[in-house]
Amino acid sequence: MAWDVGLWGLLAACVVYGDRLAADVSDAPAPWWLTAAGTAALALAVGLARRWPLAGWLVTAALGLAASPGLFTVSYGPALAALSCVLGSRAEEARPALLAFAGTAGAGVAGVLLRTEDDAAPPDDPLLGCLVMLAALVFGAVFPWVVGRYRRQHRALVAAGWERAERLEREQRAAAERARLRERARIAQDMHDALGHELSLIALRAGALQVAPGLSAEHSASAARLRGAAAEATDRLHEIIGVLRDPTEEYGEADREEYGDGAGPRADGGFRVEARIPADAAGADAAGHGRRPARADAPPTVPVLVPVRAAHAPRPEERRWGHGQSAAAHQYARQRRAVRRAVALSVSGAGAVAAVVVAAVLAWYAYTATHSVLEPAAYERLRLGATETDVRAVLPAREVTDAPTERGPARPQGARCAYYRVSGALFVGVDDYRLCFRDGRLVDKALIRDALNRALDAPATSPGSVPK
Repeated sequence: MAWDVGLWGLLAACVVYGDRLAADVSDAPAPWWLTAAGTAALALAVGLARRWPLAGWLVTAALGLAASPGLFTVSYGPALAALSCVLGSRAEEARPALLAFAGTAGAGVAGVLLRTEDDAAPPDDPLLGCLVMLAALVFGAVFPWVVGRYRRQHRALVAAGWERAERLEREQRAAAERARLRERARIAQDMHDALGHELSLIALRAGALQVAPGLSAEHSASAARLRGAAAEATDRLHEIIGVLRDPTEEYGEADREEYGDGAGPRADGGFRVEARIPADAAGADAAGHGRRPARADAPPTVPVLVPVRAAHAPRPEERRWGHGQSAAAHQYARQRRAVRRAVALSVSGAGAVAAVVVAAVLAWYAYTATHSVLEPAAYERLRLGATETDVRAVLPAREVTDAPTERGPARPQGARCAYYRVSGALFVGVDDYRLCFRDGRLVDKALIRDALNRALDAPATSPGSVPK
């Protein structure tokens, strides 16, 4: 809010200064209420620019066009540039701003073409006025808008960089957590491979000893208790391993190729295998763990869990991006390329338009300067009182577009004056001839010296006289 108030104060000061400057050089200065209305409209534009920057810019452009069809003025030119920069910095889309520029250019061209002319003043060149208006729009609005767009995209790129840094930090913590889990899983798998295998063998051998022929009942019962204790120890080991193992660890393709499609890891971490023992050796204790055979003459089977380490299958994100870090870097690089491309397109487009406008202005200036030259000999032959038709016959096709109306002798009452260049030199100050007509006849002619030439040499002409 404080920034908006400061901006409005600065722009309001420009309006007051511009109106006072215009009052010093103009015969009809703007009234005070018009200056107050302009500053109030700028306050509205700055307020709208906070939430609706395009609306604020349109208000400022309307003020500039109302002040001058050429768009750029001392009063509202700084406001137009400042609000253009705000528009580029705050607006998300570029298309509405470009449409607003095009509409403003159309309104400015219409204002130049429809402007009423003073009969006593030299006519303005419409084409030159349109080119000047387009140049003011490009340099006073489009280029500041490009600067604002660059600032916005730069902020977005910086925010993306900080977001990438935070993401990398999170991914590093996640990678460290995955490494810790993998280490726990490795330790658990080593315990499973070493202890589980030994306990399974103890259980298997105790079961074989339990049903061995010729073994006394007491020894058979001891072997059964030993097998049961080994089985309970194996179960407790499986419970501990289940807590330590990585739940995302998968059964690998290599294990399927080695053990076949029918084999697979159990929930408790082992594989089911079957050991065949003689039918007459199956005891009551073994029957509790066995299953009935499919055929009557088939021996019963005793299931035993044999621990086998499963191959770790890499996660999809690890296979593709390497724990996500490459994905973040790829996204950040894509954002940087997008920002650079947008800035390059904006600058190149605005530069191309500016180059075309400047080239057109220079070409038209050269054309009008060389086609508005009145030869000194033709000027000498002109006589006061000659008809305008006879005088027009020897005059060049065009008149001076930047007529020095503030210099020279006073214009005759009710006369319309035309100005012509003495020389066709470009980009230098030259003298001008002034011819004034009233009621269809030449009533005055004068040589108007250039400011530099007048400083070096006092004027030698007077109203109605011919220079020597």
